[in-house]
Amino acid sequence: MKKTARIIGLIMISVIAGGLLFIMVGGIFEGAPISTDAETLGMAILSLLTIISVITAWVKVRIGLWFVLGAGILFVIFALVTAGSNRLLPVMTVGGPLIIGGLLILWGRRQK
Repeated sequence: MKKTARIIGLIMISVIAGGLLFIMVGGIFEGAPISTDAETLGMAILSLLTIISVITAWVKVRIGLWFVLGAGILFVIFALVTAGSNRLLPVMTVGGPLIIGGLLILWGRRQK
C-alpha cells in the first residue's frame, strides 16, 4: 500500500505538471504577444514552480514533497484571489490535485 499511494501521488502531480508545461510551450509556439499583466505572470511563475517541484519530487522525494504541497497551496490561494465568480473550478483543476497528490506521497512515506 505504501508504494501504491506514492506512485499514484507521483502520477497525479506529473499529469498536472505535464499539462501546465504543454500549455506554456503551446503558448510560446502560438506566436501571440506575451501579456505582462499580474494574472499571466502569476500563472507562469506558479507553473514553473510546479514543474520544478514535480521534478524534485521524482528525484528527492522528501524535499520535492514539500515543494509540491507548497505549490498546491499557492495555486489554491492564487485561484481564490484571481478567479471571478466560479472559484471552485480553478481550485479543483490545479491546486486540489497537487495537494491530494502531495498528501498521497506523504502518506506513502509515513506508512511502515
